Amino acid sequence: PPGPAPMPRRRRGAIPYPLAGGGAAAVAAARAAERGRNGQEVEALGDRQRMVLSEALGRVGVGRFAEAFQEWDLPWLGLLSEFDVILVVRKLLNITEDQVSDDQVFALWQSMKDEDGLISVEDFAALGQVG
Repeated sequence: PPGPAPMPRRRRGAIPYPLAGGGAAAVAAARAAERGRNGQEVEALGDRQRMVLSEALGRVGVGRFAEAFQEWDLPWLGLLSEFDVILVVRKLLNITEDQVSDDQVFALWQSMKDEDGLISVEDFAALGQVG
C-alpha cells in the first residue's frame, strides 16, 4: 500500500495579523472584499467582527485546534483550509453568522491563505493576540 500523503507546503514568512488593532488584517480583508466572491461584493471585517474573532481566539489555545479536529474525526495537519476555517469559527469558537458572516470569514481566509489555499493554525491563532 502507498505511504502517507505528503504534508502540504507552507509558505515561509506568513505573517500573523493581530485583529484587535485592525492594521494589516483589515487591509488584507478589504483587498479580499474588493475581489469579491463569485462576483459579489464581500464586506471586510469591521471593528466589531475583528474584536469578536480576536476575543474568541484569545480564549482558545493552539492545542485545542488539534483536539477539536480529533473530536470531529478530521485529519489534523496544523493547516486550515477554507472549510476548516468556517468550521473552526462556527464550532470551536462558537461565533454565529450574526456576529461574523460566512462571507467575512471567507474574506479573512482569502487574505491569509497561502498559494495552496491553506493557513497555518499558528498564524490563524495569532489573530487572537492583541497588539
